[in-house]
Amino acid sequence: MKHVYGWLLLTPAAILLIGFTHYPAVATLIDSFFSTGTAVRPSRFVGVENYAALVDDPIFWQVLGNNVWFALGTIPTAIAIAMVMALWVDEKLPARALVRMAVLHADGAADDRGGEPVALLLHAADRAVRPGGGAGRISEP
Repeated sequence: MKHVYGWLLLTPAAILLIGFTHYPAVATLIDSFFSTGTAVRPSRFVGVENYAALVDDPIFWQVLGNNVWFALGTIPTAIAIAMVMALWVDEKLPARALVRMAVLHADGAADDRGGEPVALLLHAADRAVRPGGGAGRISEP
């Protein structure tokens, strides 16, 4: 019975995950093997012709390169900034209260602005288990 309760709790999240991420991804993959239909001409199966046209398109390669450079520049930078801020929040440094306030603001605004990685790292560091930690810390038994 314990397992049924767990699956019941997981079901709404699984339905939303499948409905908003998995299903659209699979539907898009299937649609990529068909031509674009119009009101006059229905779509037809073209196989990998769309992918062959994509590989031959120089703009695709430029856009792919731009995205790779953007990801290489922003993802490590965001992680580094989040780690520095997490360490700053965890230590007794000047302006620590200001940074903690920013953490709470980022944590509340993460859903609106896409700041999840920063907020999650800061939130995790703020609740880290450390021997002799300050108020709000989980103490070891």
